[in-house]
Amino acid sequence: MNECPKFDKCHASACPLHKPLSQQVHLKGEAVCFYLTEAQKIDSKAVFDGSGLGELHMMMAQATVDAFSNPDASIYLVNSLRRAAQSSSSMAKGQNLIKGAKNAVSIDHENEITKWMSR
Repeated sequence: MNECPKFDKCHASACPLHKPLSQQVHLKGEAVCFYLTEAQKIDSKAVFDGSGLGELHMMMAQATVDAFSNPDASIYLVNSLRRAAQSSSSMAKGQNLIKGAKNAVSIDHENEITKWMSR
């Protein structure tokens, strides 16, 4: 799927972009779509938007509604999504690391300018 940045390396058995999750098979222990699990997190819309993936978040939100509202959806998938909602976001951690690195470089750069100017 062109809309998914991880499509070429994805190992999820059910792709929320392919067709409704309630029409796909997901067995216990199988990998779950990274972006689908990330969409379950607190403030996930802001995190996706911050990564330029706002449209993908909308698709994941619709897939979530499908999974939770359809009795034909895999209970293993639904339980995985419930567990995902209880953990922290890998995307948010990555964004925080990038922000921290940029701030560290900025502060280090300011320190170098200050040293140079004080010569």
